[in-house]
Amino acid sequence: MEEIRISTSAPNLVNICVDGAAGGNVYGRLWDHFHEGPRQFESAADVMRKMDEMMDEIDFPQESTVVRSFDPPVQRDNSKYRNGKEVKNMTIQDERGGQATFIVQIKYRQNATWQGDVVWAEQNKKVYFRSALELMKIIDSATSGGRLDESKWPQVTD
Repeated sequence: MEEIRISTSAPNLVNICVDGAAGGNVYGRLWDHFHEGPRQFESAADVMRKMDEMMDEIDFPQESTVVRSFDPPVQRDNSKYRNGKEVKNMTIQDERGGQATFIVQIKYRQNATWQGDVVWAEQNKKVYFRSALELMKIIDSATSGGRLDESKWPQVTD
């Protein structure tokens, strides 16, 4: 099987280390280039929220639509991230989850969702996704029932 290559210097790269699943929810650690050390997550929704916050902080990839909210818009100073001086951890792809590891690269934020690719590190499989929901379903298919189920992983090749 050919080794899948990952652009480790991409600012929009996230490593999702799934340490387990309880009550139908995955939990573990989230690594990115802009935070010192891992951030804990307790559900798929928590992962999505933290990934979205990271992309908003660095303003990359930029949103194609403005999300509506009851709260006033938050003004962010993204300049400190754009010049690269705030990059904290350049080896996030080396971290591994107790149950599974997924390297995610969000390439676009269009149509009020995400598009990109995800690599299941332990199985050396890469899948493209067209929405944040599809990404969560892909991760869930690999970790369903608290165990890894390779047969449910979509068979997509480059």
